[in-house]
Amino acid sequence: DILLGAKLFAVGAALLHSPILTEGMLNFKDDEIEGKKYWMSSAQIIFGSSGGSMYWWDGTRYWLIGIPSRIAISGGLFSMDAITHMGYFSPPERVYDFLDENDYQFIYDAEQPPQECDRRRKEKVEQDRKRIDIVEGLVER
Repeated sequence: DILLGAKLFAVGAALLHSPILTEGMLNFKDDEIEGKKYWMSSAQIIFGSSGGSMYWWDGTRYWLIGIPSRIAISGGLFSMDAITHMGYFSPPERVYDFLDENDYQFIYDAEQPPQECDRRRKEKVEQDRKRIDIVEGLVER
């Protein structure tokens, strides 16, 4: 239930610098780019911040709510400019989906033992190896 205007902080290794902290606010929660949902913050990010972290300050504690993913670009005839105060980040739902798809539920769910998640990941790897063997066999024929 994060409201627009909520105080956010972006942390990322902008332009290969050690992690930088910038402050902003939540601007949008419903942008869609290339079929994926993004939220937008005015906390400045730039190239290299992607893969960092976005935090919401609720007045008492920080909550990890997303991952900086892209910035807006404005271009003219001869150059493109990054609009650093229009930073898009992958919202909580996408982060949870990623963790679920890759069997890392133990990160947010204490009832999911890491060993069980490890077992499921190994099982998926084995299934992928079998599929690769089948495809390679078909290609050889």
